[in-house]
Amino acid sequence: MLKNLTSSAIAGSLGGFNAHAANVVSAVFIATGQDPAQNFESSHCITMMEAVNNGKDLHISVTMPSIE
Repeated sequence: MLKNLTSSAIAGSLGGFNAHAANVVSAVFIATGQDPAQNFESSHCITMMEAVNNGKDLHISVTMPSIE
């Protein structure tokens, strides 16, 4: 179900569900010699959080399908 939710959210959003990845993506691109102008397309992401181990832990995942 989580996979379907993630895929559906990505397909239907132009930039939502974002944990403001733009700053991190720009920093990594600059540090690795990539073109920081690609930040606009590459910063699209979805952040998911779910409780695991009977609510004792938090699993956080970030999916970035458009990173260039």
